[in-house]
Amino acid sequence: MNLLCYHLNRLGFDAFIINSPAKSDARVPLRYLTPAIIREQKRQRREPIVIYPEITVGNPRGAKFVVRYLLNRPGFLMPGAELSYGKDDYFIDHAREHAPAGVRSFDLFMPLVDRLHYFPPPTTSPRGGFVVFTNRAVVDPASFPDWLTPCAVLSIKTPISHAELGELYRHSRAMVIFERSIAIFEALFCGCPVICIGNENFNEETYHPRFRDTGLIWGWHEQELAAATEKTSRFRSIYDDLENSFDDRVRSAFDWILGDVWRREHDTRRT
Repeated sequence: MNLLCYHLNRLGFDAFIINSPAKSDARVPLRYLTPAIIREQKRQRREPIVIYPEITVGNPRGAKFVVRYLLNRPGFLMPGAELSYGKDDYFIDHAREHAPAGVRSFDLFMPLVDRLHYFPPPTTSPRGGFVVFTNRAVVDPASFPDWLTPCAVLSIKTPISHAELGELYRHSRAMVIFERSIAIFEALFCGCPVICIGNENFNEETYHPRFRDTGLIWGWHEQELAAATEKTSRFRSIYDDLENSFDDRVRSAFDWILGDVWRREHDTRRT
């Protein structure tokens, strides 16, 4: 959400973060909404458009115009939140499969991989061992197949630096993961294929269809590792295109939303 605000301002839109933190460690410049700004907006009769993440229940700001930024499947992290969305809400999504059926949702997949730390190794670099990544998922290394050795289990609870992660991915045969995570993209950027162990919320049918056949392996299939490693270059190509098109996708989405808001406002005033 912070990055979306930053990019909107960078592209010439007038955007603010609603709540000012007591202490900010943001790595990009941000604008925070203050009482003085609110008063000035009201004086100018400017009607704000409020952007909520998909976990927000209802419309706590009482905004006339609402955008829902779908960073996950509506209802997954906050069950029932999707039932409180307004019938005239706008939608933007980080993953196409999160868009509700029957609504227009704009593709705002946001590039998040830090190229300073995540990049491919030299083609002759040897690979050995595996990395197992977990955040919310509970994993049991005893259930892993015998060939998955040696393996290092990484967790959000015991973080290591991005530089260390990049080095691990560049030298590992594969990363194993049981959930959606940006770590998948970071590993693929390092030429490290990803073994995905699926479940009802994380499976091949719904997970980022645009990245199919780009180095992802669904299930314990050791024989697919070599081919999947080669396919990571295709992932980087698709990701590069998404990165290069991001500004245009932001402008397209918010130019359309602003135009529709203008239409709705003027239709209301005429009636």
